[in-house]
Amino acid sequence: MSWTLFRKVFRDLRWGLVFVALLLAVSQIIRAKITDRITNELIPELTKHIGFDKLIDILFKGTGKLLETEREVHADATEFTGKAKVRLDAAMKTALDKHPGTIMKIEYEIENSGSVAYEFDIKTADGKTLEVEVDAVTGKLSDPEEVLFQVGK
Repeated sequence: MSWTLFRKVFRDLRWGLVFVALLLAVSQIIRAKITDRITNELIPELTKHIGFDKLIDILFKGTGKLLETEREVHADATEFTGKAKVRLDAAMKTALDKHPGTIMKIEYEIENSGSVAYEFDIKTADGKTLEVEVDAVTGKLSDPEEVLFQVGK
């Protein structure tokens, strides 16, 4: 009796099982491709630019805690413009006076604390890219951070 029941259940479910098996196979292929690209393309490229020791330091050192959260908004967002007292041109001058170079990117940010800031990516004469923030209320310049790699645009 149980063998007959098993055959009937399997007959009804077989296409579903085949579909699930195919989905699992495709997901494993995608995982393998991603792992291959990370291992053979991304890690060697990062190692070439910043060195193996620095890469290991970035990936595995530290507390493992989230240090900063921020939200990027459009230049005309009222939650930014309503708080900002420093104009964009003044913030750019402040950043470039301290860190000469070419501004490659401008972001308008709202920090987790609610404060607003301009963030500039500046390409310096020696080819480094620095990320600096200018507080949009006080005009205070943050310490620069060297951009070693960028995720996204």
